[in-house]
Formats: sequence, C-alpha cells, structure tokens
Amino acid sequence: MPPDRRRLLEDLVRRHARAVGAVCWARTGSVVETDDLVQETMMRACRDFGALKELEKFGGWVRGIAENVCHEWRRSRKKLPPALGDEAGAVAAPEPAVPGDEGERVRRALLEIPEIYRETIALFHFEKKTYSEIAGFLGLSAAAVNARLTKGRAMLRERLKGAVHDVH
Repeated sequence: MPPDRRRLLEDLVRRHARAVGAVCWARTGSVVETDDLVQETMMRACRDFGALKELEKFGGWVRGIAENVCHEWRRSRKKLPPALGDEAGAVAAPEPAVPGDEGERVRRALLEIPEIYRETIALFHFEKKTYSEIAGFLGLSAAAVNARLTKGRAMLRERLKGAVHDVH
C-alpha cells in the first residue's frame, strides 16, 4: 500500500474507532469483549481497504464490518456451554462499586432497550457525535436519528423512573 494511502487508512481508523466501539458495545453489551471486537473490525477493514471505492463511505462500511464481527461473536457464544457462555462475555454493567450509583443504573437500563436505540444513544451521548455524523455512520437521515434518540430516551426514562431524575 502506498504511504499516502496507508496514512489515510490510519487516520480513518483513528477517527472511527470510538464509534465502532460504541456499535460493538451496543450490539454485545460486553465491555470485556468490545476492545477485541473493535480490533478485529479494524483488522478486517485494513485487510479489505483496497476494495473500498468511495472513501467518504468508510464510516458506514466499517460499521457493516463491525456488525458482522459482532454477529459472529454472538454465534460463537451460542456454541459454548451455558456456564462458559456467561463468563466469556461479562455484561457491560458490572456490580457497582457504590450501591445506588446512578451511572450504573443508566448503563443497566441501556442494556435493556433494543440495540438500534442503544447504538444511537451511545454514539450521541458517549461518543459526542452530531446528528449528521450519526446519520452518515448508520446510513440514516438526520430525522431518523432524531426519532431513534427520542424513542430511546423515552424507553430509558421509563426504565429509570424514580431512579434517576432526568435523562436527556
């Protein structure tokens, strides 16, 4: 790969790694596995980078790779005996250090809402992506991003009623 193309790839990987991490976490609910899944995603993206013809579509392309990697991870977990399957992917919300920790309640509630809302919320609130950045990354319109955020927040509020004062 020519040096300028390699630098471009490195820049794209760096810019999208956290968003890919948000997608992997949203799809698996596993903090333990997220780093490995991001690494596998980026390795595949580097390997197949030559096949990408439109560089402006890198975000959506790498997201598709991440979804496939997460799908494979889920399938492999189904093959494990139940006890091993539980240990292999500890959920993202471990026991809180302080009982009643509001951040921990939010993380647990996030794991209860559907992936499409969890993913959008993670990209917006944790990765600080704009509506247009999320739309480009997920292949949606800004209106669809807004709708997912609105519905996801409503689901979160419902699950957190009485536990956290306000979710915005």
